[in-house]
Amino acid sequence: MVPIHDSDIAEERWSQAEWENYELWEKVELRVKRQKRLWIIATAGVVLILSALPTVFQRWEKWTTRSLARELAEKINRMKTFASLEHTPFRLKIILGKDGLEYSIEKLKDCAETRGQVIEASHLHSLGSQSAYTWLTSEKGSSLGVPELATEFCYDPFQGGDYPKNPSQIVGFGILPVKDLSNDRLDNLSIVLLTGPSGEVTFE
Repeated sequence: MVPIHDSDIAEERWSQAEWENYELWEKVELRVKRQKRLWIIATAGVVLILSALPTVFQRWEKWTTRSLARELAEKINRMKTFASLEHTPFRLKIILGKDGLEYSIEKLKDCAETRGQVIEASHLHSLGSQSAYTWLTSEKGSSLGVPELATEFCYDPFQGGDYPKNPSQIVGFGILPVKDLSNDRLDNLSIVLLTGPSGEVTFE
């Protein structure tokens, strides 16, 4: 058996310590590289966010009116479904002259009725929409070149919508920021369009 000397043991310990030290520095180097990579990614993310902010601020109001228009379209489609299920007309009426986008839904015996049973009265919801957004009236719309804006829409499951049964007939509900009314801006306007006897819903 080959004798083991103290010098051999010391050399082995030194070698192990040197290797452990190398592994330690390798882990430290990997950690530093990982942190650098994360910093680069985070910096790139911040730059992208900052560069996108002007666009977000510029388009936020348009996105909001479009979201509100979608919500109105959902309510109109739901109203038409109720009318079909209950075999009776329903009317959606927007309420002008108040803060926010208030509306009511009435159950009728006939679309010729001026007043029916109110089954829902509320306002459209969206971030900051309580008083910052409003309906575009037909008078204001006509002066700005946006015709055929309505204040109400009645749907009869047997007769269809209560406007002339002309395929080209269009009725719309306009939504825009309140502040845009004073300077006649239309770039943030969103419109829910109803066409044809079935009141097919589209957006503009």
